[in-house]
Amino acid sequence: MSANKLHADDTPIPVLAPGTGKTKTGRLWTYVRDDQPAGSTDPPAVLFRYSPDRKAERPRTHLKNFRGILQADGYAGFQELYDRPQEPLLEADLLGALSRVLSYPECLQGTALFLLFEALLRTDKTSASSTTLLPRCSE
Repeated sequence: MSANKLHADDTPIPVLAPGTGKTKTGRLWTYVRDDQPAGSTDPPAVLFRYSPDRKAERPRTHLKNFRGILQADGYAGFQELYDRPQEPLLEADLLGALSRVLSYPECLQGTALFLLFEALLRTDKTSASSTTLLPRCSE
């Protein structure tokens, strides 16, 4: 699926456990593209992937060729995609971005991004969507 921005999520689903006559929990991974509200002419699309578990390797494998903005929950497997050394994904989450600003205030103090977050907090728009484009501190 071609996209600049994706929403990702996983859902537990019951599946038959072979040979046992019982069910076990599998995962249905969902990747959604829909930027029409933002003016895109690309049609909405959804991609489903099944896995027998919730290992971090699942989204890492599913999104290995994706470059762009990812909106996802706080599952650690998605975090690895934002932190990968080669072409990390951008995080479309204001609170996640804010936590990084707060984690590296000495690096970002006075930058345009830091000032933007200060302005957003002053106007109480903490639920607004934003793209994380934060520099990393040198260690």
